[in-house]
Amino acid sequence: MSKKTNPALIKWLHKLVKKSRTPWADALRICWFFDEETKQAIYEYRNDKGGTNGFAIISRLKEQLPEHMNQKYFSKDERALVFGCFFTEISEFIDDHVDESDFFNFTGVTLETFFSTESYESLLLLCEQSIE
Repeated sequence: MSKKTNPALIKWLHKLVKKSRTPWADALRICWFFDEETKQAIYEYRNDKGGTNGFAIISRLKEQLPEHMNQKYFSKDERALVFGCFFTEISEFIDDHVDESDFFNFTGVTLETFFSTESYESLLLLCEQSIE
């Protein structure tokens, strides 16, 4: 059985089972990066229509951010900052744990498109523009 279909793995997409301490009270949380050993995660919070409200990162990841970005919560407009800083970790997690068809059904694009060099360069450009 491949890693992507092993039911014992942590779920990538799941409903919150406890009250969130984030600024968003949505019931849907997507785990973009999760390391079982260190429990590092970036969570995307979506509303009932599927729109993104924002992101939360755990303290260990927050410590890795540049000083001007050192915060726990990011708005939906700051997606490029989160994805740009942790692009490699996110792509490795998705590659190891998320089925291609599930990813397409969720994002509307293929893994190849989402994690292309062009996509990465676009995220980096958005990050640079946000710093200026």
